[in-house]
Amino acid sequence: MSGLTPNANVRMSGLTPIVRETIQKLGNTSTTKLIACLNSKIRGWTNYYRGCVAKEIFSDIDKVIFDAIWRMLKRKHPNKGAHWIRSKYFTKIGPNNWIFFCKAATKKGPKFYTLIKASHTLIRRHIKIRGKATPFDSDFDGYFTDRENNLKRERSNSRIVNNSLKGA
Repeated sequence: MSGLTPNANVRMSGLTPIVRETIQKLGNTSTTKLIACLNSKIRGWTNYYRGCVAKEIFSDIDKVIFDAIWRMLKRKHPNKGAHWIRSKYFTKIGPNNWIFFCKAATKKGPKFYTLIKASHTLIRRHIKIRGKATPFDSDFDGYFTDRENNLKRERSNSRIVNNSLKGA
């Protein structure tokens, strides 16, 4: 935990009860709703802390989420074994074996929804502006142009930007 800022460490302890509570509340609803709700919470937290949190914490969050989901599924299906629960609710995607998923029927056919993993979030550090650089100095025009292009390129891969462009 040496790579953590104190704020992120406190926030991780604040996220886990929220995730557990969400899983308990939505345990008897459809798996699609549970996955959608958890994905938004996981994605929001990891995007907020991806600049200051170590991968170890993201892995710890994945373990907490998996344990809570597994307990919920064992309570939901007390007469079923672990193999049945695994084959019904978990799948293998590439090298990842225990991916929580559900299959939903749509007009275009079946669609698969999966729970995202916090540990798959890329860590992106904030890059500070050079000490003497100022946008009002013409000597640094190239520096600020490159910096702005890099930020635009990073944002273009963002889901939020892509969704807003679809309506335009």
